[in-house]
Amino acid sequence: MKRRDEGYILIYVLVVVVVLCAIVTGVCTVALRNLQTQERSIQRTRALYEVEGAIEELAAELQSLEIKSTADKNSGIAAYTAGLSAFRDEAYKRAAAKTEEHVWSVEPKAGDVSGSDTNFSMTLKAENGTVSISTIITVSPHIETTEHEHIGETPEDSYRTYSYQISGAAVTYTSYQIIDQAETSDET
Repeated sequence: MKRRDEGYILIYVLVVVVVLCAIVTGVCTVALRNLQTQERSIQRTRALYEVEGAIEELAAELQSLEIKSTADKNSGIAAYTAGLSAFRDEAYKRAAAKTEEHVWSVEPKAGDVSGSDTNFSMTLKAENGTVSISTIITVSPHIETTEHEHIGETPEDSYRTYSYQISGAAVTYTSYQIIDQAETSDET
């Protein structure tokens, strides 16, 4: 009778081992999925910070950008308008240079007028992997015009010209939208 009991004990031990293996496999599978989810989350967060950093870097460049006029204008308004145009062109040029680092687009394109007499707006779209940011920034350059009086030999020979100097700009975010394609695809 003892020999029969030993056979049953072996079956019980095998069943317990199989059940324990199934439990351990389930726990390991759950842990692996959690690790993969956490890794994807870390990658998305890094991508988001890179894209935000690129936009913030451009905003910081525009805030500290300085431009002096090289040509004199015949009125203060003409000098101011030329300064705004020069600043806008430089802003688009700097934004376009960022396209080499990230998938990046700027609207309206350089030369297009968007804004008022004292500022302009840019729509920036930056993308890195599954994360993209679309933002509209309003840029208001700090433009000072200077009057230059040119005195000739006669009053008819005398005239005034105006130049501009830009010392940075105020940058405000009109809209800011973050799109995470991985999040929307994870939900479906």
